Amino acid sequence: PPPPASRPQPQIVIPPETPRRVSSTLFLLIAVGAAIIGVAYWYFALRTQKPEIAFSPTPSTLPSPTPVIKNLRTYFGADSATIQLTNEANPMTSFLARVSTIQVTLGMTKKLLVTGTASGSAEYTPIGLLDRFLISYPPELKDAIGGDAIILLYGQLAMKSTGPKTESRLAFIQEIKNPTAYVVAMRQWDTTIVTSMASLLGYTKNKNVLVDDTYSGVPFRYVQIPDNTLGLAYATVVNKYLVIASSKDSFRFIVDTLLSK
Repeated sequence: PPPPASRPQPQIVIPPETPRRVSSTLFLLIAVGAAIIGVAYWYFALRTQKPEIAFSPTPSTLPSPTPVIKNLRTYFGADSATIQLTNEANPMTSFLARVSTIQVTLGMTKKLLVTGTASGSAEYTPIGLLDRFLISYPPELKDAIGGDAIILLYGQLAMKSTGPKTESRLAFIQEIKNPTAYVVAMRQWDTTIVTSMASLLGYTKNKNVLVDDTYSGVPFRYVQIPDNTLGLAYATVVNKYLVIASSKDSFRFIVDTLLSK
């Protein structure tokens, strides 16, 4: 019999070897990427940066603001009236007649500008007005005051037989320049001020005496008469101004205004 056929031997297939060049390229890319990341981390995170020097622009010179000079005229508003004195030897009568015709808002003040008859003549100060009206006061007072000054009219409510009426009341404020001389002068004037100021301020002289009182912490002296819409009250306010007023309400209004500035 024929010999049995031999079985075919199985063949072992060996896969082709992967080229090493692909693996080497991949590792190279990874290494390069890691190097880039490392350099970036060092530059942005670890490297100490030198501070930048900022150069300021050359400052420009700005003009200084003009200082606002506060004085009595700014304290009492812009409303004003003007009286020109006549050429009489003593023009006080005609002056008071003009004052009575000037309308002032109730409870408010109006600046009164008093001038002479000559064109361009200077305004009268309170002490200058006393001189013009021949009103006596201690000579030392003129040396003690000066500088800022104002004459005011106050709108005073007065009770008349025909009913209530708003009338103008005079008031004076004068700056004190020499406090020591001022104290001496006012002590002297205390003995005659009630008599000397009566005609100008409109009250009747009748053995009036000065009374001491205090308003808003300000000591003052005043003439006690039945009608408190007339009279005399005077004080030194904020250690700077002599205030003379012709009614209780006008005196209080001026004191309140000066204390609020």
